[in-house]
Amino acid sequence: MHDSEQEHSGITGCRVTYESTIFYNEANKFSIIVVKTSDPRIPPQACSGRYYGDRMLRFTAVGYELPRTKAVELELDGEWVESKYGYQLQVEQWQEIVPQTADGLLAYLGSGLIRGIGPKTAEDIVATFGPDTLNILDNEPEKLLQIRGITESKLKDIEESYAESRVLRNLMSLLGPFKITPATALKIYQNFGPACVDILKKCPYDLCQISGFGFKRVDGIVRKTDNRLHSAERIKGAVLYTLEDARSKSGHLFLPSEDLVKETLLWTAQRRSRRRGASKIFTARKPPSVVLKMCRSSRRSAKKGRQRLSSSTGPFGNGSIRSVRPRKK
Repeated sequence: MHDSEQEHSGITGCRVTYESTIFYNEANKFSIIVVKTSDPRIPPQACSGRYYGDRMLRFTAVGYELPRTKAVELELDGEWVESKYGYQLQVEQWQEIVPQTADGLLAYLGSGLIRGIGPKTAEDIVATFGPDTLNILDNEPEKLLQIRGITESKLKDIEESYAESRVLRNLMSLLGPFKITPATALKIYQNFGPACVDILKKCPYDLCQISGFGFKRVDGIVRKTDNRLHSAERIKGAVLYTLEDARSKSGHLFLPSEDLVKETLLWTAQRRSRRRGASKIFTARKPPSVVLKMCRSSRRSAKKGRQRLSSSTGPFGNGSIRSVRPRKK
């Protein structure tokens, strides 16, 4: 790689202002926007060739859920990529910088970024709460019911819209070591819901339920801070991944408990390959009790020794599979 390519491979903390929208997908929130900045780190090949009187640099940013309003400034982190449309910034993380002045709050709330709040409602909110407006949105949104025109149903829309934007940013920060894209963050949010950050803080191995997060990938990062080989969370992650792996690769609708235990042990065995470690692992008198506990928990939930696909939500919901006890002959 040339020095120039290394120099322009990525950028962090680039403060920009929205200029215009090139493309926006309402379904998945994918955005292509033009932004302007005075940041001298922008590579020349990314800059627009047009001359502007303000002498600001314009470039194209690509990502998900990018704010399309001039009411706030943005801080962008991302990688420079060359596409058939030219040099663009693939945004990995972004952060809104909302001015704390009355005009700044009015512009932000009335920009359309938050569902349920238009220009008139924004005026009433800022007039009522003043500089405490963002704190109200963060911590006491029920106080918005004091504002004329905000009903219970509208408050719900406001809370959901504001929370979704905030959660996605927090999720990107939490999963920084995984270097996830905004698209992946959105997929994780859709899977776990608004509580996704708390869920993954409690048990990061739940990521094994998401396509693209294999047990080895998650385990390698989690064990940098938690080296307990037989923790319940780690075994749960291996069980979930074993079941999902069997479904996606082989089309299995169930696994006998004995097979589930063996495969789980193979994933959790350390410093052993799946092939070389097999004979050593299963010569032990019994596998770790926590593995059996996890598998028995799955087995108890089956009815009459067989578990059909579940349509419910939860760790094994959405078409996942469970272990079952094999029928006696």
